[in-house]
Amino acid sequence: MRIFKRLKFYFSHQILPILGVCFGITLSLIIMPLVEENCLNHHKDLFSGKSEPQYSGAITVSPTVDDYDPVLYLNSKPKNIPRPGKIQIPRARYYSTELNIREKLFIGILSTPQSIYSMGSALNRTLSKHIDKIMFFLEGAETENLDLSIGSIIGFPDKREILGPFNMLQYVAENYLNEYDFFFFAKDTTHIRGKKLLDFVSHISITQNVHLGRPLDIDSFYCNLDAGILLSNSVLSKVIKDLDWCIQHTFSDSSSDNFGRCILHGTDQPCQSFIQQSLILNFQATEIYHQDGG
Repeated sequence: MRIFKRLKFYFSHQILPILGVCFGITLSLIIMPLVEENCLNHHKDLFSGKSEPQYSGAITVSPTVDDYDPVLYLNSKPKNIPRPGKIQIPRARYYSTELNIREKLFIGILSTPQSIYSMGSALNRTLSKHIDKIMFFLEGAETENLDLSIGSIIGFPDKREILGPFNMLQYVAENYLNEYDFFFFAKDTTHIRGKKLLDFVSHISITQNVHLGRPLDIDSFYCNLDAGILLSNSVLSKVIKDLDWCIQHTFSDSSSDNFGRCILHGTDQPCQSFIQQSLILNFQATEIYHQDGG
């Protein structure tokens, strides 16, 4: 009996909390299905792109509609748009010109209309086997009246034979100065061994200033044009600058004197018979290309 009294006393004081708990559990079981259904419907609306307002004051966001239609004005667009500041760089026609690569030897021969088909023809047959460029220069002759079968012939209408060497220099400088390292000038009476001459210049540095040949006399500053004169590109370039002076100071009847005076004035470099110590041209002048060398 005492136990029942205690239980009765206990329940009489705890009945309200127990009833509250039971009521809460019952209410949650009733409301839970409704809440789950509402959440599922909300997620479906989000994935389907629909947005339902949850309250009367909600702001409805409508998708943006772009009514702009772009228009292209093709007629007013320039076809070629200029590029400011673009520099056109001229390019050389040949790689050798752009890289400053030159051939080794040019030979220019002074001749006459009377001797070109005898001495000149024989000289051309001998040299053409070894030398790539040989040209004959004739005073008092028109090129169109000549037979060009023996090679390159340039005729000057000027009949003053004394100016022949300078006309030859002028033509060579205007057309071949930038194409060759060395230039050999002689007359058609000069005996030239082309292979030995080419081998000789092949051993000379292209940076060397060369005015080479056989002096007219022992103490002469001028080379003998009858024996042939070898000039480097650097020396010929200096001589050409004072060519007008050379023509105005043509005092002698000797082509060698006038030619030598011109070179000495333009370069201050007298005739030499040897170069680079190891190559002696003094005795080779007769052996290689002097007219008495056989």
